[in-house]
Amino acid sequence: MEQVLWPKHCVQETAEVELHKDLMVNSSKNNIFHIKKGNDSDIDSYSAFWDNFKRQETELHSILKQWNVTHVYVAGLATDYCVAATALDAMDLNYTTYLIQDACRGVANESINNKTNEMRQRGIQIIQSRQVKTLVNCASIHHHNQNVQLQQLIEQYQDHSHVDLSEHQLTDEDMKIISKEILIRKQCKQLVLRSNRITSVGVSILAQTLHNNNSLNYLDLSSNQVSDDGVHFLSIILSMNNNILKKLDLGKNGITDNGMKHLAQMIKTNKILTQLDLCSNEITDEGIRLLADAIENSNSTIELLWLTSNTLITDKSIESIIGMVKKNQSLKRLWMFKCNLSEIGKKKLKELEQLNKNFRVYVNNWKD
Repeated sequence: MEQVLWPKHCVQETAEVELHKDLMVNSSKNNIFHIKKGNDSDIDSYSAFWDNFKRQETELHSILKQWNVTHVYVAGLATDYCVAATALDAMDLNYTTYLIQDACRGVANESINNKTNEMRQRGIQIIQSRQVKTLVNCASIHHHNQNVQLQQLIEQYQDHSHVDLSEHQLTDEDMKIISKEILIRKQCKQLVLRSNRITSVGVSILAQTLHNNNSLNYLDLSSNQVSDDGVHFLSIILSMNNNILKKLDLGKNGITDNGMKHLAQMIKTNKILTQLDLCSNEITDEGIRLLADAIENSNSTIELLWLTSNTLITDKSIESIIGMVKKNQSLKRLWMFKCNLSEIGKKKLKELEQLNKNFRVYVNNWKD
């Protein structure tokens, strides 16, 4: 990635980094946070969320989630660099994002226009400062209306039923209602929350409700933002064996090898879970080694395992999987297509079907 050599500016502990004297900030409130970025002199850091290489994350996203923020308004300097990068990252993190255009200044007209067009195309709303108060008030009313709509939606489901709330733009704050009304009051058996805006914060709320839960046997959290932290919360609860959850879907949640460490520890003690879906994550061969070792040596309940579309898994995982299948007698189905396996690697996995007549592995598609 190309970097720009900027003139010296915004030097720490100089007047350049002070907030403008006309900016009204109520320092007596505890909801004012100062986020530091650009601490590495070798890497540009435009966004308030990440450095430009996405190696170092600031605490901003974590703070916003703790405060259940859903709408982000961006202003400042410079429109075509730090402001645009922050707004685009906010959009990627599923915040409703606004750029306050007349509260920004840029470097060059051409780059300002280009970035403004890019932001518009990505769904960021370009507004003026006079609109902010009205939009904030409307957002508050909208959130209240969403809660009412969610309650009405929940009431449509019978007790002990299958509840599907996919693609409803549910947030972490909504998980309090989900836990109270669906898991506790209605005691649903299956809960599908696919393709919402749930992060590790929301997962921690759900995980607490799973403690001593005797109704839920299937939980689908695929296509959210669970992350390794969310996996950690779930793993702690599932390690206790005081629930009846048999199937867990964590596909497409940005889970890495760190999350696999938590899952591996959980699998060593869990005696209930039979189906685990980890498709489309960021798991590498090391993560597979950890998981395979846990299933091979300490687990006798996992029957179905989905690892499809983990493109960082290579032939280096083959031996770990072979060892797992040979020793573990409970595993019956393994999906591993759209990983980075060679034809030789796929052939080795298919040969496992000859050793165990009850086992099938799918390396090309859902049926082969």
